[in-house]
Amino acid sequence: MNRLIAYFLVLGAILCSIPAQGQTNAVANGLDRLVFRSGDRLGGTLEAIDPDGRMRWTHPGGLAPMSFALDQIAVVELGQTNAAVIPAGTITRVHLISGEMFEARSVTVDSAKIVADTSFAGLLTIPRSAVAALAPIPAASKTIFTGPDGLDGWTMGKVQSAAVVGETGDWIYRNGAFLANRSASIARLVGLPDSGSIQFNLAWKGYFHLAIAVATDYLQPVNLVNKDNEGDFGGFYSLQINGFTANLLPVRKGEPIRYLGQAALTSLNQKTSAHFEIRYNKTKRIVALLVDGVLAKQWIDSEEFAGTGRGLRFVHQGQGSVKLSDLKVSDWDGQFEESYKPAFDLKEDRVKFRNGDRTAGSLLSLAGEQLVISTSAREVKAPLARVALVEFPAEAPKRSALDGFVMARLGGVNRLRLKLDSWTAAGLLATHPILGKMRITPRSVSSMAWIDRPGDSLVGPDDQ
Repeated sequence: MNRLIAYFLVLGAILCSIPAQGQTNAVANGLDRLVFRSGDRLGGTLEAIDPDGRMRWTHPGGLAPMSFALDQIAVVELGQTNAAVIPAGTITRVHLISGEMFEARSVTVDSAKIVADTSFAGLLTIPRSAVAALAPIPAASKTIFTGPDGLDGWTMGKVQSAAVVGETGDWIYRNGAFLANRSASIARLVGLPDSGSIQFNLAWKGYFHLAIAVATDYLQPVNLVNKDNEGDFGGFYSLQINGFTANLLPVRKGEPIRYLGQAALTSLNQKTSAHFEIRYNKTKRIVALLVDGVLAKQWIDSEEFAGTGRGLRFVHQGQGSVKLSDLKVSDWDGQFEESYKPAFDLKEDRVKFRNGDRTAGSLLSLAGEQLVISTSAREVKAPLARVALVEFPAEAPKRSALDGFVMARLGGVNRLRLKLDSWTAAGLLATHPILGKMRITPRSVSSMAWIDRPGDSLVGPDDQ
């Protein structure tokens, strides 16, 4: 008992000895971070998860490695993650009957199973009855910019705004990401096309407010209140995102600021990271925001498209800490993916095509870039690029307890509920109620949140 008391006294000293700013910015500084159920936080490095249900942790202060029971932990956030590399070509979003979704580099389908090639766990074999839908997403015809890989080519700017809290600072670069703990601006002419997609991952601690200038030709931050006193800048769209809402403002010098409307981002309330995508089309005067692969709002400008430049500017308003990574700019064909909600009343397979046509029957196969479905009239063969959504008859999942499971973010829009078996340098061994045992590349995991709320449940292998 005395040793136990001493242990917790040492732990308390460690937690208290780290400055609050350091705790807040552990992940932003490239460290992993533990959030305990008590609310305490500890920066460091996740070394291993042992099969006996304990986590081994090292602290940057040079202290001896520590060990924690998993039932003490609420969240683990990984400070250094590898971006999921998706090759050119069609990717496919796999929607499980449990409501989870992940992206695959390729899928093959036969009468019994679906094999998905993932960036985070390689090949996954899934019973066809466990998959509710497949949504092919044609890759952009051209990738224009990826990063960040350093500060070269980027322009820093000092933020002056009533919304800024505290002293101004600069974005810094570390481990493939831009980090900001204070208000800061960074911008670059990235060669935005006339119709494009801007994707990035954002992690935050505390309340955040990020203003993104889309299609700007001006690399310094613009104080919107006094914009007509700023330097000579062309028009742009200011997309302002916080943990609750997103607002879009067309900004032109010498003209009043217009508000195109607000989007509620309620899905961010319980998160500390998300995948954002901004899509725009100058001809259609469209700007859209997707959060974790789901369309949050599409704005249509009733006037001429405001953006006159080819650049991007990210302005952190100095509230909380943020980490921006996996930035990708590409062409966009102007089409949105088919929205999907589980339908458990289908009697046969259903295919929706990108031109709006639909057909139903029995999906015979999907391999490479071709789909084959047998209908009542004939056998239909179609290139995957023409397919928007494939839906399968599925039963609503029965429920099983999720005690000890985590919700793991695996980069981009990938989310899976997992039972952790072990974590070593070779990989994360985990069990999914539907997918079974899998080995996941450790640094493809960006966070794990333990599920312990009453009523959380998921279909299990014995429930099918």
